[in-house]
Amino acid sequence: MKIGILISARNKSKRLKKKLFLKVSSFSIFEYLLIRAKKLNKYAKIILATSKDHRDFKLINIAKKYDIDFFKGHKNDKLKRYYNTATKFNLDGMVIIDADDPLFFTDLIIKQIKLFKKKKYDFIYFDTKHVGISCNFIKTKALKNIIKNKKKRNTEVWGHYFLNDKKIIKRKIKFNIKSMYKPLRLTLDYKEDYKLIKNIINKLKNKTDFSDDQLINLLKSNRKLLNINSSVITKYEKHLALST
Repeated sequence: MKIGILISARNKSKRLKKKLFLKVSSFSIFEYLLIRAKKLNKYAKIILATSKDHRDFKLINIAKKYDIDFFKGHKNDKLKRYYNTATKFNLDGMVIIDADDPLFFTDLIIKQIKLFKKKKYDFIYFDTKHVGISCNFIKTKALKNIIKNKKKRNTEVWGHYFLNDKKIIKRKIKFNIKSMYKPLRLTLDYKEDYKLIKNIINKLKNKTDFSDDQLINLLKSNRKLLNINSSVITKYEKHLALST
């Protein structure tokens, strides 16, 4: 059984231009994420899933620098891009890490991989209000069927395809952080998000090998940090609603 961790990345952001190349410590956001993802190498193959657009060649060059394989796929259809990546590398299943989420929780990814190896679910996802920490796991065969039946080519937002399909064997995992009453927003879409992420990485002393618990404890002891990007939450939710 072959499993991949796909880094879903494009260099086309409009709300925060060239956001993946913004600096945190001595690295760009994208480099920082790749370094963290590579620590999961023993669980799955790390692959950059990007597009054929010339703007994305810079991402490919960075991936090569870190000895990470890549696939150039469809510009707008993420699901097709993921499926073609999986086909090229003969993957039975894949975890999708969005490049906007440099502080993803590694333990959650490991948990999904172990669950898939045990039960081979079509879709494994976390039921949580926190944004930017969890990823989705997709079985390649299930993804193939979703692509056959979907009508839209633009799949910027795609989780609902799996959630709404009654034939898909889903595994929902509830995930909450004890005594963290305010939902985390650790994804990168706006300048406020960048300010927060940069602050967190600075407080982590620029480490890339921190545990999920270390990050949680840091946020619990520095709760005011979450106020930095609280003003963009409503704006982001409206964007998601328009994209679905």
